[in-house]
Amino acid sequence: MAIPKTRRGNITMKKPGLTCEQHKRLGAELYEMKIQLQRISIYLGSNYPFYKLRKIKIDQVIEGIDQLRSECEELLFRDHSPGDNYDEAQRLFKSYYPGQTFEEGKIIPLSRGKGGPDRRARSSRTR
Repeated sequence: MAIPKTRRGNITMKKPGLTCEQHKRLGAELYEMKIQLQRISIYLGSNYPFYKLRKIKIDQVIEGIDQLRSECEELLFRDHSPGDNYDEAQRLFKSYYPGQTFEEGKIIPLSRGKGGPDRRARSSRTR
């Protein structure tokens, strides 16, 4: 089976890209990496008095993960455009941002009820 060529800028793409399911799994892994790094940062910061001076390095890694999530989300929407289907757009968006939703171009955090991913990260700060 021949892989169709697509154009992206001045580059002809010969690779098929990721399926929606592959994007979803990748998004979940990247999100979990970010949460784990935040937990490690909090843990080290609460156990070493001078750790906060070195915290910038882990923050840079977390920022890199966020940039990668954003770039992958752009690829997901480019390859699997939902068109005007709002429900499909929400589903795709949650592939890389599972704890958030969007409305008219604005990112809105979901409620942080029991078991929510943001609550787990926040609750470890108080321990």
